[in-house]
Amino acid sequence: MDALKIDSLPAIVEILKELLSTTIGSTVLAIFLFIYLLIKVPQLPLLRSLLSRKESRLKWLNDYSTTSRDEEFCKNVVEDIRDALIFEKATGIYAERAWRKGLVELHDRTGVSWVTMRRARKYMDIAIDGTVFIRQFKLGDRVEARFNTVMMWLFLAIATLLFITIMLFEPSVSLGAAGLLVTFLLVGFAMGAAHQNWPMHAANAINDKLRVTAHAAS
Repeated sequence: MDALKIDSLPAIVEILKELLSTTIGSTVLAIFLFIYLLIKVPQLPLLRSLLSRKESRLKWLNDYSTTSRDEEFCKNVVEDIRDALIFEKATGIYAERAWRKGLVELHDRTGVSWVTMRRARKYMDIAIDGTVFIRQFKLGDRVEARFNTVMMWLFLAIATLLFITIMLFEPSVSLGAAGLLVTFLLVGFAMGAAHQNWPMHAANAINDKLRVTAHAAS
């Protein structure tokens, strides 16, 4: 597609000018700029602030547990919260004492990674004896997963058709570039929809490991 070849900086500037001169081009660029600002500008300082606050809280909890002469039950609570924060820092999962013990035992039984366990966390429950297990999927969980799958394929299908149309009809530079931007945006939406199903896939993977372990034990 010769119309969309970019050989130099002036060519890029010219393409941007043409994009901004059309409604669809301006809209697409505005969407990408909005997404970029939404992700980059507010979250990076906020993320640093949150991490700093967590580190300060962890230091305070550690100092308190080692120096305080408060009631023993208060120290136990503080130590549990401190250990939960350390556990979260190591595994990405915030869990208090009973949950930590159950998660470690589940990890040892199945051998699945902590990344998989973190993704499946929303589908986990804990029994009275402290055993962590994957709960049964509710109707809403299954409907949501089906919806995400349908949306993923829908976005991919539209992106594919749009890309083929651009390649076949070779529109002007502005329309072609805008079409490609929309195509990439649709692919991003498809990836986002697929990402929503990762927790269920992780939960199924853990269940499969548990079944294999139970079968081997019997």
